[in-house]
Amino acid sequence: MSAIPTELPRYDWFDQLGEDTGLRTRTQLSREGLKPGAGPAAYIYWKRRDALYLLYRLDEAVPKRRCTEAQLAVLRAAREKAERNARTCPICNQVRPYRIYRGTCHECEQQEFDDFLASARNEAALWASNLLQRSDVLFVDFESTSLDGYAVELGILDLGGNVILDTLINPLARIEEGAEAIHGISQAMVASAPTFATLVDRLAFLLHDKIVVAYNSDFDSGLMHREIVRHFGENLRALEWCRKIRWDDAMEPYSAYVGDRSEYHDDFRWQRLGGGHRALGDCRVLLETLQRMAARLTPAALEQSTLG
Repeated sequence: MSAIPTELPRYDWFDQLGEDTGLRTRTQLSREGLKPGAGPAAYIYWKRRDALYLLYRLDEAVPKRRCTEAQLAVLRAAREKAERNARTCPICNQVRPYRIYRGTCHECEQQEFDDFLASARNEAALWASNLLQRSDVLFVDFESTSLDGYAVELGILDLGGNVILDTLINPLARIEEGAEAIHGISQAMVASAPTFATLVDRLAFLLHDKIVVAYNSDFDSGLMHREIVRHFGENLRALEWCRKIRWDDAMEPYSAYVGDRSEYHDDFRWQRLGGGHRALGDCRVLLETLQRMAARLTPAALEQSTLG
């Protein structure tokens, strides 16, 4: 703020000026087509906002110089050009009926998103197609005692839809009520089922050196690791056992394939797979989902993958 001209009369607010003291601010003079003809005659200092308003004598004011018609025409042309520039998209060079504030027009922004979505869907479809053409892929799903608990059911399916394993598992632990409400597997149902320890050698034969596809593989691989640690009693040996399985997560590709974009997270929203929360049923739904994704692979994306 400018220094306060203490040598001039001071007012605390406009209401102290009375009916008409003949004093005006620059803004008030401008509204009347005038400008100050001399220096300030007084001032208003609003202490609460630390605001200073200089006041000028109305009888000393002089008319503002008016623009010529030629100058007004130049100003109008400049304003029209600025407005046209503000409504011209730098991408498509089209003049839109609205101002562009985010770099591109709505139409180009939508086209950019559509292209991005198409690319993401093709990439997801290509991922599914590549998996379905392999010979070392299995689909795995666990049901558990809790989110961070132990296995109560395991399903394994191959690419042809053949059942490799479908078994309940005695977790040797309590099944939480919330988990039972989801998958419907009770303590009584697993009481006489085999324990995970009795399946370890068979699982090594089935899963080692294979690509294991799961939906939210962090859950299934984490459960597998906990079971193997419990079986071997040491983490190092369990890690060596688990590293022989290559997990592939279907959640992100499927979410990209669906294409429900979240601007807040700048990513695709995760989708529910839609299985019945039983291990083998979820494996079947996952296989069908990948088949549906691969069927939507565009010739252009397939050609690009071949060239790559």
